Amino acid sequence: MRLSNRLRRCDSSLCARPFAHFFVRAFASEGIDEFLAHIMVVESALGSALDHDRRTRPKFGRKDPGTTDRVAWRVAGLLDDASAGERYRELFKERSDFLHGRLMSRLPGQSRLDTRRIARQCVRALIETARTAETDADAFLRKLLLRGRASS
Repeated sequence: MRLSNRLRRCDSSLCARPFAHFFVRAFASEGIDEFLAHIMVVESALGSALDHDRRTRPKFGRKDPGTTDRVAWRVAGLLDDASAGERYRELFKERSDFLHGRLMSRLPGQSRLDTRRIARQCVRALIETARTAETDADAFLRKLLLRGRASS
């Protein structure tokens, strides 16, 4: 079954997040717009509002990792691949550099391919998980964060 059909049939709270919107936009876009949309797929699928509130987000000892680290750990946890989490972190830095003023005459092709690959793998893994297990998105994101952090 095609990924788009699986996404339409997903009734879990994991699929209630807005990643489907960005996923469609990413494949309808080119260049930097495609890159940004794929990054947003991952952010919207694996980010949490709690990540932005230092008072309520879980701490890890004295260190208080930021939102990007938390999403990168969730990528690693979801895909069971620490290198995917690290690559997401690098791609997010490219995204931030561009959005905050770095001129990009040309987006590296490998960056575009890697964001596409990571976004697609994350969407597929979320849909598969939603079909077989988790229903509470917040609990699931907490588990991914701990699993990904442990693997990094």
